[in-house]
Amino acid sequence: MSRRRVRGQAGFTLMELTFAVALFGAFAGVSILTFTTFNRFASNARYETLALAVAQERMDEVMTVPCYANSTSTLGPVLYLSGTTISPNSSNVYSSVTETNLPLNNDPYNLTRTTTLSGTAAQALTITLTGTIAAGALDTQVIDSRVTAFTADSSNPRLLSVTVTVSYTYRGKQFSISLSGVRATDNF
Repeated sequence: MSRRRVRGQAGFTLMELTFAVALFGAFAGVSILTFTTFNRFASNARYETLALAVAQERMDEVMTVPCYANSTSTLGPVLYLSGTTISPNSSNVYSSVTETNLPLNNDPYNLTRTTTLSGTAAQALTITLTGTIAAGALDTQVIDSRVTAFTADSSNPRLLSVTVTVSYTYRGKQFSISLSGVRATDNF
C-alpha cells in the first residue's frame, strides 16, 4: 500500500509564516519597549535614592553639630555648621545655605574605566564617558542645587526647623527631594 501525498497538505503556507513572523516581531518589539521602560524607571529610582542620601547627609550634619541657645533669648538658636555659624538676624530670620553642582554619584568607575588587554604587550585602554558629569545632561550625575533653609520657631526660641531640598535634572526633567526636621539646642 503506497500513500500518496496530496498537494497542499504538507508544510506551512505563506500566510501562516507571515502571521508567525509578524506575531514574533510584535512580541519582540513590546519586550524591548518594556525592558527599556523598566530600565528608565530603575535609573530614576537610583538617582532619587542618591539625591535622598545627599539630603539625608545634610540633615544628619544639621542634627549632630553644636546648636546653642542665642544670647538674645527672643531669637532662635545658633548653629555651627561646617565651620560656618548660622544665626538669625534681628528679625529672627535665618539665611539659607545653597550649594550647587554637587556630585550625585561620584564613583570614579562611572566616569572612566581602565581595562588591561592581554596579549604580548599589555596596554591600557581608557574609555571616557562623555556628557555624564554636566548638570542638566541627558543622564546627569550632578545635583543642580542643595538648599538648607532654617526657620526659627516663634513659640520656642530653643527650637530650629530645618528643611533640606535637593534638586536635580534627569533626562531633561527637574526632580526635587525635601526633608524636614526640628532641632533643639544642646543647652537647656
